Amino acid sequence: MVVATGQYRQPVLPDWPGRDSYAGRLSHSIEYADASPYVGQRVRTPPPLVPRDPFGMPVQRTSILLSALPPALANRLGMATVRLTVGDLTRYGFPKARFDPYTTKRIPIIDVGLVEALKRGRVKVKPALERLSPTGAVFTGGAGEPFDAIIAATGFSTGLASLLGMPDVLDERGEPRGRAGEPTAQPGLYFIGFTHSLRGHLFEARRASLRLARHVERYLR
Repeated sequence: MVVATGQYRQPVLPDWPGRDSYAGRLSHSIEYADASPYVGQRVRTPPPLVPRDPFGMPVQRTSILLSALPPALANRLGMATVRLTVGDLTRYGFPKARFDPYTTKRIPIIDVGLVEALKRGRVKVKPALERLSPTGAVFTGGAGEPFDAIIAATGFSTGLASLLGMPDVLDERGEPRGRAGEPTAQPGLYFIGFTHSLRGHLFEARRASLRLARHVERYLR
């Protein structure tokens, strides 16, 4: 059996204090298709981002090159690329990154227009969300603001713990142990599509699928 349900199977919506009392529309980013339902409304969403095509080259290709370097060096070069291509966004209220991508293997969101909207003043960044109120949100420091809708770009989980019920093949985060396509603690069970990588999913999928094919063939023999 090959499990290929992906890293982003189950949307995560935090249980913020005051969530049940909020009278507006609270949704996860998975439900977002276009901006038309939010026209004329006050909306909040806080995604991290990197440029899509730094220096005219797809960011996945840049990451393939940087991934060959020591993580600490890749982090410095990656952040330098962001500064050169999008500039210092802290002047617009956008906070600095709180993690090093190549060390933590955490993947930022690729920008497709937020930076431009931010610089033009069409999007305003607020402090961290502390709790929800019946009419909006209360931020760190106690300042509150009304919102008609809140879009939570708060990520996903694999949902594998409830799907499989096999803790010996999953880690504490509910993700597969070991590399994609390799044998697990359960003979005949394999995972693919759960690799955290800045080199792009298509790049990793090809490598993992070849590895999976070799191991499945050996198992069947």
